[in-house]
Amino acid sequence: MEPRFLKALIAHSDPIELAAISRLVEQSGFQPVHARTVSEIRSVLAKQKLSLIFCDSDLPDGTFRDVLQAAQRGSRVPVVVGSRTGGWEEYCKALHHGAFDLVPTPCGAEEMRRILNQVPRSLPGK
Repeated sequence: MEPRFLKALIAHSDPIELAAISRLVEQSGFQPVHARTVSEIRSVLAKQKLSLIFCDSDLPDGTFRDVLQAAQRGSRVPVVVGSRTGGWEEYCKALHHGAFDLVPTPCGAEEMRRILNQVPRSLPGK
């Protein structure tokens, strides 16, 4: 499946970060889908097939753990967590809870490309 058919959900409460991550995702051939809350993420997951979720560690109505729980239902979409602190302990905690990766934010272009290249290039089944 060609990357342009793959969707990446970007969930961030900061519109500047949301736009920056969206540009990087789009440049890598993914179609960006936006959300600002865990509730919006759940709604998107119920309606669309996604290949990746990139979420901030803290959203207005929950945390990355809530996003991981939502993503693990059904098709088990990989979740990349963005963190302003990005420490080793937080990294281990995110992976322990099922995250695909944890990256410091703002995330650089090379780091984002590395992550996007690791995402399976097939549409997830529902």
